[in-house]
Amino acid sequence: MNKLQNITLLLALIGILRGSNLQARGPEMDAKLRAAFGNVQAMTPKVLRDPANADLIAELRTIATRSNETLATVLIMRYGDDAAIQDCVNRLHSERRKLARRQLIMAGSPKAIAFLAAEFNREENAEGFFVGDQLRFGVSMNAASVVRDIIMENAVFSADVKTWASALPPYSPGVRQGIRAWWARNQASLLAEDYAAVVAPSL
Repeated sequence: MNKLQNITLLLALIGILRGSNLQARGPEMDAKLRAAFGNVQAMTPKVLRDPANADLIAELRTIATRSNETLATVLIMRYGDDAAIQDCVNRLHSERRKLARRQLIMAGSPKAIAFLAAEFNREENAEGFFVGDQLRFGVSMNAASVVRDIIMENAVFSADVKTWASALPPYSPGVRQGIRAWWARNQASLLAEDYAAVVAPSL
């Protein structure tokens, strides 16, 4: 996780812990939320899906429903919540695209790749464009670059797949072309969540 993501996590954590969301809860749930938000990297899908954390997941869903700009959204996507993932993907079309992109990467859910497929397969210009002094890219480029980062950050993919993804130049026509080819070869395995069967398109 890079410095920008660490800062984003810290600011989100401070905002949540200072906000009113925790005030109406009991001390046990407060402790669970503080532990989850304070060590997001340790909250793996396996941990989040533990039946003992069912109450935590319910509370995270409540927080995410109130605001999609919190760490709760990241954790719910990591848990594998379809609605949260789809909502975040939809926000790639909005003015909140940068935050949505960061949340998808921080969640690192390989399940999100299937939700992003329609976006990185969109037919649109792959070149960046300026809006004022800001360089922007189309949804397909943002989606392809998010998938690249998810691959590189997630332990479910093999070293060969990670090496292949790391060679894709971010925010370039090459990354979109590469992710499209990778999806075409591995679509069935990705939809089945059989990530051990996923290979680089050149293998």
